[in-house]
Amino acid sequence: MYDIDELIPDGKVAKLLHKHIKTLPRWDQNERLKALGWPAPIVINGRKHRSGPKLKAFLKNAASAYLDSGA
Repeated sequence: MYDIDELIPDGKVAKLLHKHIKTLPRWDQNERLKALGWPAPIVINGRKHRSGPKLKAFLKNAASAYLDSGA
C-alpha cells in the first residue's frame, strides 16, 4: 500500500481499484462520485496523480454509501 501523505499515479490508482486506466477520467466527470469525495487529478509533468488522503476518504465514503443503500 502507499503512504497516506503521498500522491499516487493514476495507473496505480486504477490497479488499486481494479479498474481500467480509462475509467478514471470518466469518474472525474461523474457528479455522484464527486459527491462521495472522488479526488480531482493533480497533473505533474503531464501525468495525473491523486492525493492519498483524499483517495482514502473517498473509499471510506463509497463503502459507507454502499452499506447504507442496503446492497
